Amino acid sequence: MQRRLDGICLTEMRVPLNRNTKNRREVELRMAADQTVTAMWCCFALAIHQTLGFGRDRLNRLHKETVENYRQFNEWNGSGSRDEQQYAFERLRHCAEQALRSEVVIVQENDDYDSRARLWERQLEDSIKASVHKAKVETKRKARVNALATNVLSDAARQQAALKVQQDFFGGGYR
Repeated sequence: MQRRLDGICLTEMRVPLNRNTKNRREVELRMAADQTVTAMWCCFALAIHQTLGFGRDRLNRLHKETVENYRQFNEWNGSGSRDEQQYAFERLRHCAEQALRSEVVIVQENDDYDSRARLWERQLEDSIKASVHKAKVETKRKARVNALATNVLSDAARQQAALKVQQDFFGGGYR
């Protein structure tokens, strides 16, 4: 994924943290988080580049703003206590509502997990069905385009068809 984005935009993303890592376990978690965020960023950037046509400058600005959003959320979250976490998610919800101009609901951890899991499963199934449908539609569209493209005669086939018309029209060919 990073090779496909090489030269288009920044391909590596690191999660900004408020403090340094204290032990080996935290270093390993940090490395895993950075790898995950880098993979997520590459998928997102490639999709934005191919779908919306974002160029190098715009993708690099988006990268910078995304890192800034991570940093800001981590700042709101502070030490990660329950109150600070709720405050951070409330601020994030408020920002999302302003950007989307619609209500955003945060599902709390103490809500019924089973109902959330069923909702996630339904959303995943719907997403998969939509992706499969989109792929089928695209396959059919490509098949129609290919069928139209194969209707175009080659030069040799066109010459043979012209000779056949001449023979039929002039009775044995033109001399």
